[in-house]
Amino acid sequence: MLYTDFYFRMKRQDAVCIAGWTQGPIENAVLHVGDQRLPATSALTHMRADLPTGAIGFILRFELGGEILDVETTKLHLSGPDRIAAFPPSSANIDALIGAATDDGFLCLMMGVVDGVFAIEEPASFAKAHKRLVSIAANRPFAELPGAAVAQDQALSFANPPRLLVNGWMGDDENSEIKHQASIIDSAGIAPVALFPNALMRPDLAGVQIRSLNVGVSSGFVGTARLEPSTGTDPVCLVGLIQDGTTLATLRSVQPKGLADLGGQFELMRRNLVAADKADTIFGNLLPSLPDHLNGVGEPVDRSQPPQGLAYVLELDLDHWQGRDVVRLVRCSDSDVVRVSLITDQASEGLIRSTLFDRIEAGASAPRLDLVTANQPLARWAPEARHLICSTAVTLFHTMPFAMLAKARAEEVGALCIVLIDDLESGPAEIAPEVAAEALMQGKPFVAQLDQSMMEPLVHPECLHMTQTGQMRWLMVSLAKTGAVTFIGLPGLSFLPGRDPVPAQSRQIELRAMRLVAEETAN
Repeated sequence: MLYTDFYFRMKRQDAVCIAGWTQGPIENAVLHVGDQRLPATSALTHMRADLPTGAIGFILRFELGGEILDVETTKLHLSGPDRIAAFPPSSANIDALIGAATDDGFLCLMMGVVDGVFAIEEPASFAKAHKRLVSIAANRPFAELPGAAVAQDQALSFANPPRLLVNGWMGDDENSEIKHQASIIDSAGIAPVALFPNALMRPDLAGVQIRSLNVGVSSGFVGTARLEPSTGTDPVCLVGLIQDGTTLATLRSVQPKGLADLGGQFELMRRNLVAADKADTIFGNLLPSLPDHLNGVGEPVDRSQPPQGLAYVLELDLDHWQGRDVVRLVRCSDSDVVRVSLITDQASEGLIRSTLFDRIEAGASAPRLDLVTANQPLARWAPEARHLICSTAVTLFHTMPFAMLAKARAEEVGALCIVLIDDLESGPAEIAPEVAAEALMQGKPFVAQLDQSMMEPLVHPECLHMTQTGQMRWLMVSLAKTGAVTFIGLPGLSFLPGRDPVPAQSRQIELRAMRLVAEETAN
């Protein structure tokens, strides 16, 4: 029993594909074209639940090698008795397949397109395929085969230029050959998504039994991607696998999210990663690449009036009872300070009391004070301030950089970055951008000042899966080759680090992710 339903030519590749269904194995598929016998070079199969038990859908690829197809006489042969079928009629082309095939058959086609086995060459046909993907995405978050299952929980895009985060779980029987796939498909085309199976802890799957599938607490997957700024409309994320030639696909419409909405998700993902060695690449894919900072694609800031004054964003790496000393130091350094944001592991009672004492002391002249926990991103750092200064409390006390910062403001320097360099014997001294960038990627302490009126939209790195100082560190690395930043070095051997409010593993993930993306851009 053999039936052919659709076919399509891939003229640029001089190949033809035939879709249909049969019962029994897909073996020794041969296309009889006149006197020629053309063996199938690729075969993908899919479930046909609408047909009798045991029916298998297929899409076969044949290389024509210059042969001219005669639709009337060409036959498809498979091994076994009564397994010869006529070529589909010319009306059963790729547009007919896209519009009339079962969901599993259509997704088999799209999995083959993503895998490079098939091609949709005409833009009008691709538009029809994308439209169908959008229409069925809401009904396809989960799919299964007898020996595999995939669930796609969410697909989120964020920032500008866009980045993608997708997660879910998958399992298989471990007795077959598995090829994982993930991509984002929109009206403009297809973009790959880096997929990391068995990378995320899923406590909700503990003790779950799905037939003989290997599903457990470490079955979660993560997918990440940096997308082009000129992506099309209505993006859909496809995540699936090919098990011994049989396709299995899930779909999710990609939901845009504000950056401030994702801080908790990033922190949860960081805590639940199964293997730390995957974290560098996962978080590196969520960083904006170096050129993205330099082509003016950051989100604009709406202001009712021109920015004025200074804003400090400081990681509090001192004891909480010293919060008052930090705020007082900043407040007394310049009368133009309008906001101080302290990044802390927790807004403890001791920290609240300590900073309250300074507000009482300062009275009406007290700047706005924000206490931000380390896993709570700042939606906008300080849009009302002209100059933004980012560092840690210990670094600020060690360097006392206020005179250098004021001099840069007076000279209208767009960006200044003071970096502590271990092998620098004296300073302050201007240092080469590449030396500063290397020190920053090594995690050396720094103080950065940005004139937001001059540097916008570059002042918002939009990578909130990182800490606030990590974001500024990456922005300084990104701008190092542009000449937009003045780098000043100070001797760093005598520096004594404080109590980091961020776990050491999270800090190292940030630094390694930066280096991965920097090397990728350099190559």
